Amino acid sequence: MANIEARLIGESDHRDQGCGLGFRTDAMFTRILVDFDPEHLSHSSLLGLLDLAAANHSALTFLALRPKLDELLCASEDEFVEDVRRQIADEWGVIMSLARQRGLDPRLEVLAGDPIEALLGYGREIDADLIVAGKSHSGGIRNAVLGLPWKDFLTRADVAVLILP
Repeated sequence: MANIEARLIGESDHRDQGCGLGFRTDAMFTRILVDFDPEHLSHSSLLGLLDLAAANHSALTFLALRPKLDELLCASEDEFVEDVRRQIADEWGVIMSLARQRGLDPRLEVLAGDPIEALLGYGREIDADLIVAGKSHSGGIRNAVLGLPWKDFLTRADVAVLILP
């Protein structure tokens, strides 16, 4: 797909147009963690990701990340999680509908903190073999100070990573 630039680290020898993301649909990713960032998860990227997950019968987890301050401003962790779920309810509804059409039942998790640390830590916790993220959610304020933190994310990840522009 011409309007989507995606980079998969660790699977460059398996590229074709099977799922529209630049790699084969049978790449055997069984546990996929996705940075839930509607700004960088375009409809066509989402469809390709869901097709990949369906082709591999993958467990699919979306992680909604927020700054730690957002959590601290809420009365409780439960209130924080419910607030975030309300904020993303429309987008999540679309994802669930498209996923169920493909026989998938993705999970949605909500975490607060540093995006890179959260993605890597939660990825390890669920033993993810692919992490999908957008450039915008890989650094926050550090972007302005340290440059492109998604490059740091790529070098620190110990599994395949797909970065969406």
